[in-house]
Amino acid sequence: MDSGKVTAIATSVIAISILGFAFSGIRNDPKNVKERCTAKYAKKLNNRPSNVEDFIWSRIVIEDYNECLGYKGNSWDLYGYINDNL
Repeated sequence: MDSGKVTAIATSVIAISILGFAFSGIRNDPKNVKERCTAKYAKKLNNRPSNVEDFIWSRIVIEDYNECLGYKGNSWDLYGYINDNL
């Protein structure tokens, strides 16, 4: 390989790495994580299977929601999202 091709490949790898770090930082911002988890688990809470009790289903979904957030979230955020968006 001549030096021009090596330089082009190295530049491409560096550019892709920088874009990856930038995207990762935006996606993993705590506000974005909370919005993403709230939307996902509010829909899940709202669409429970008919053969599962409400209380049991809500406990399962809330536990999964807390795991998604990485901390103990406010379950009222899920109900608020359901009232506002679903």
